[in-house]
Amino acid sequence: MDNPNSRILKIIENSPSESIQLLLNVVDTKTVYHLIKAYGGDNIFIPKIDKLLKIERNEDIKEDYFQKGLSYKQLSQKYGLTERYIRTILFGGKK
Repeated sequence: MDNPNSRILKIIENSPSESIQLLLNVVDTKTVYHLIKAYGGDNIFIPKIDKLLKIERNEDIKEDYFQKGLSYKQLSQKYGLTERYIRTILFGGKK
């Protein structure tokens, strides 16, 4: 991965672009440079953290069911979800 020169970093730091400034609020200037190099001109989707947590929870539910043999009722109680929703997570609404 190439390193930007100080001139490029200064241009990024002083950019009037709102999106650049928003990025600079959460990551350093070199990281913004690498994001620009990788995704400049593209739209990228960044999921909300709750979406990632839901994906992880669903994977845990599948593991508990398929690997550990927990029942729908046990999963429902453990995760605070209905048995119907547990089945939807496990089988995509097909069971």
